Amino acid sequence: MDGPDGLPTCHQLLGYPDPLQQQVEDNLMSYWSPARSAPRYRDGRHLQLLLQLDSILDDASMKYCWGDAGKLYFMLHERDLAARRFDRTMFHMQCG
Repeated sequence: MDGPDGLPTCHQLLGYPDPLQQQVEDNLMSYWSPARSAPRYRDGRHLQLLLQLDSILDDASMKYCWGDAGKLYFMLHERDLAARRFDRTMFHMQCG
């Protein structure tokens, strides 16, 4: 199944994000205020991809588009993943 850009869709669990723009980790870290966040959340190198959902426009049974043919990213700090603290999951969307 191909995505809106003609490339294969890229849904995935875990692993590394497939960004459309800047690094997803860098985008997420730019949202945090250093005064409010714990030191372990100030470094995007320790974020783990939980789920990535790509837009689908060519499947007869389902179609969805995130923004302008974008992707959804759900990320979690590796310590929180190990502790199963899914309530700390962070979300980011990038558009093509």
